[in-house]
Amino acid sequence: MDNVRHYCRLAVILVSCVLFGCPLQSKFPLGDSNNAPMDERLLGVWIIEEPEELKNGKLSIFSFNETEYYMESQEPKSGETGRSRAFITIIDNVIFLNFQEIEHGSSERDYGFLKISVSSSNVLRIWSLEDGLLPRKPTSTEDLSSFVRDNINNPKLYGKERITLKKQTNQ
Repeated sequence: MDNVRHYCRLAVILVSCVLFGCPLQSKFPLGDSNNAPMDERLLGVWIIEEPEELKNGKLSIFSFNETEYYMESQEPKSGETGRSRAFITIIDNVIFLNFQEIEHGSSERDYGFLKISVSSSNVLRIWSLEDGLLPRKPTSTEDLSSFVRDNINNPKLYGKERITLKKQTNQ
C-alpha cells in the first residue's frame, strides 16, 4: 500500500508508473546536476490534456537554482500534491529529466527518469523510462547513461503512453 501511495504523490509526473508500466529507478542519475542545462520553456504551470484519467491535473515547474528545477504535481481527482527536484540530461539530442521526490525525513531517494519534448506551441510531452530492457541494476551514472544511449531509439525503453500537457497562459 505504501508503494502505491508513493506513486500517487507523484501522480502527474509518474502516473505512467501506476497505469502504464514499471518505471526505471536508480540510485544514480543520468548526468551531473552541477552541469545540467536549464530550459526556460519548461518553467510555468502545465495542465494535463492526455491521458483522460489525468485530464486537468497540474504540473508546476520553477527554477530552483542555476541547474535544477523544483516541481509540484497535483493529481486531478484527489488534489494530492507531489514535490520533486529535477534536472536535465541530454543524450544524443534527446532531453531527459532526472527527478527525485522530495520527502520529509528521507535522505536516500532513487532517481526516476522522463523523456520530454517541448513544442513551440507550448505543449510538453512526457514518457517514462521503463526498466524492462535493463539487464541489471546500474553501477554508476556512466553505466546508466551508456545503457540509455545504447537503447535510445528502442521504443521498449519508454512507457507505452505519454502524458501531454499544455502550458497555462495568463488570459
